[in-house]
Amino acid sequence: MSEFFPGAKVDESIPDEPGYYDLPPEQQLEVQREAMQRYQCINIPARYATARLDEWTTPTPRHEAILAAVRRYADRVNTDPVFWEKPLGVIFHGAAGTGKTNLAVSLMWEIVRMGRRGLFVDMAALARELSLEYNDNDGEYSGDIIGDLRCFRIALIDDLGAERITPDVMAKLVDIIHHRYNDLQITIFTSNLEWPREFEERYGKQAVSRLTESCRAIAMPEMDFRAERIEP
Repeated sequence: MSEFFPGAKVDESIPDEPGYYDLPPEQQLEVQREAMQRYQCINIPARYATARLDEWTTPTPRHEAILAAVRRYADRVNTDPVFWEKPLGVIFHGAAGTGKTNLAVSLMWEIVRMGRRGLFVDMAALARELSLEYNDNDGEYSGDIIGDLRCFRIALIDDLGAERITPDVMAKLVDIIHHRYNDLQITIFTSNLEWPREFEERYGKQAVSRLTESCRAIAMPEMDFRAERIEP
């Protein structure tokens, strides 16, 4: 059991890391801490494995304000019991390349640092999986995708709106939003869609109403980190 993550599964491979036993005790604890964070944050793409708030680039005052707001949010999640009586998620929206996913993953790392588990979900991949299950079972969902999402108090759903889906699968995706809203779970979204107009056009007024009540939207500044070769 880790002192950083009580009750979490210990990564037995940690002592096998080269030089582990040669490190001072405080550095051994840091290695354990990083390994436990990897366990706590499930399905993070390799590209974002090292994303952290301390590393997020703030080239403009607007970026600085966003980072400050995200830090305040993470602090509330981690320290304020009242927050969990009616928790709020976050929607990072804006054009491609503006650092939405990097910031969202950095936020989730900061939250799981206190021992909670987080799940990263690629929206397009989830939609494909739902579609396959639906089509392979005569219109009935047989898998436990929704159940997987219910296991995590914190979920990051990346690139909402990028999926190509049928009305049946769309309804299932809206069910996910409604379930997490009703179950007082935190959902962090990223999307290229314009909030709230394009969200409503795609998912309907009821889903947007739930998102409005359960999340706070943060518009990312129009700056393409990829084009500028800046690491957000």
